Amino acid sequence: MAQTVVIRARQLIDGTGREPIIDAAVVVRDGKIVAVGPVAEVEWPDGPDTEQIVRTEDTIVPGL
Repeated sequence: MAQTVVIRARQLIDGTGREPIIDAAVVVRDGKIVAVGPVAEVEWPDGPDTEQIVRTEDTIVPGL
């Protein structure tokens, strides 16, 4: 069964120069990022094999 981790944060800066994504979610399945975007627009499985890491005061930056 696939292991899914959802990281939620106050914002995500993607390093491209675009505006930060506010209320961001990053979905990682079996060690690979499969979805990124605002929480309201990103879907992920809700169940015992999904771990959620909620950091509503933090910023996600790729590579750090």
